[in-house]
Amino acid sequence: MKEFWILGAGRFGKKAVRDLTGRYPGCRILVVDQDRASLEALKAHRIRVAEADAVSWLADNLRPDRPDWIVPMVPVHVAYEWLKIKVLKSHELIPAAVPPDVFHKMPHPMPSGDDCLFMSHADFICPDNCPEPRNHCTVTGKPRTALFDLLQTLAAGNSYQCIVLRSRQLAPGVGGFRPVSLLNVMEKAIASDGPILLSTVCRCHGVMHAFYLRKRLGKS
Repeated sequence: MKEFWILGAGRFGKKAVRDLTGRYPGCRILVVDQDRASLEALKAHRIRVAEADAVSWLADNLRPDRPDWIVPMVPVHVAYEWLKIKVLKSHELIPAAVPPDVFHKMPHPMPSGDDCLFMSHADFICPDNCPEPRNHCTVTGKPRTALFDLLQTLAAGNSYQCIVLRSRQLAPGVGGFRPVSLLNVMEKAIASDGPILLSTVCRCHGVMHAFYLRKRLGKS
């Protein structure tokens, strides 16, 4: 029996609940959100809920073996915000600029501040039921390189360490990652001695943050 933690009870969080319960009958689902009204609607359908800030709750409750999948459906870069919380006592996280050479190699780059970049192979709204084909776009039929493969090619010869968290499709339009993958992000970031590019991506869409981690004085 699979266990999913869905972060966010809005439109996309509710879609994830519907699609995952349909695809994985008998699965365990927990939805985390601060909006009590949205959670009450889910409780009426016997979905377990937690009323809390989703990322902070994840930082407090995540274990290597639980849940099976984390499904981020909140409008933040969950891996980045989670990392900021987890390293707070030992490290200072310092935002940095996304390098111009990285920016210009991304498909349809959309900056959000100096340290954040959204990217997408699509310049249109994708269908909710996209099955994420391996080598081509559902809508256009044209070939495309998966974003996680494109980002891995940037790692060679770049002064930034490129850490990629892959979001895997769990149902059409619903992606997630395993706890161990998120914990590996923290391990790699703490071990880095230079600037970092942290990206969470599926085949077609992604978000990137650039930053440094500086060890706090007195912390070994």
